[in-house]
Amino acid sequence: MLRTSNIPLILLGLCLFILPLIYLSFTFKLNNNNRTVLKINQQELINIENSITDLTKQSIKLDNLVKQNKKTDYIRISSGGGHLKAGMQFIQRIKAAKDYKIVVVCFIDKLAASMALIIFSECSERYALYGSRIMWHSVAIMGCLRLNVFALKKLEQEIITLNNKSWKTTRGYFNDSFFEKHFEKETLVNVTTIQKEAPSYLKVLTKIEIPGIKLIISKKKTKQTKTKKKYHNLKLIIAPMELYKGQNNE
Repeated sequence: MLRTSNIPLILLGLCLFILPLIYLSFTFKLNNNNRTVLKINQQELINIENSITDLTKQSIKLDNLVKQNKKTDYIRISSGGGHLKAGMQFIQRIKAAKDYKIVVVCFIDKLAASMALIIFSECSERYALYGSRIMWHSVAIMGCLRLNVFALKKLEQEIITLNNKSWKTTRGYFNDSFFEKHFEKETLVNVTTIQKEAPSYLKVLTKIEIPGIKLIISKKKTKQTKTKKKYHNLKLIIAPMELYKGQNNE
């Protein structure tokens, strides 16, 4: 028979066993609700914003951080994309940093489209502020072209090859049908939808702390405007320079 004097000890044992389980369950729930805070030193932050045309400064800063033996480097991305060559050159810098066992942490602030998203995909760890959006976009040509049929077909084949090479890392995280749907329609997709579809691709954050920098999380829709910039030289780009009107949103 159970002695009355042993009941308090049994209850205490049960409490010690159950309380840690409750704590772990609560922690898991918080993580699943994305209540995560990312703390960053401003000196270790690299900014990629607006149109991507030249990332020389960002490349130099990343190289210097690697030389300083920083174990973790941070890249903030808030861009609608840009030139293919500039983006791919910066990706080579990221790969070099990773070869030195540097953890390259990237986070999206509002938008990462096309070339900006390809850069994001190459990072060691990927995060996005709540309310941000992403967009896949095929390689396009900006400028006037006068080519014969043979040259045009050759260029089209090169573009197909570039598309496959550029998006290879990104599409590896997603179901083919999901990727193709949004790639073909060029839709802006909310990062919460992306996290549900491919949890290993990114984690949504509700807060990022950077001393001296204020990041605002907004639930309002991003204003979409057409670009007025004209290109006089032939450029291969992998994104519109601004968000076009009439895009589908999710």
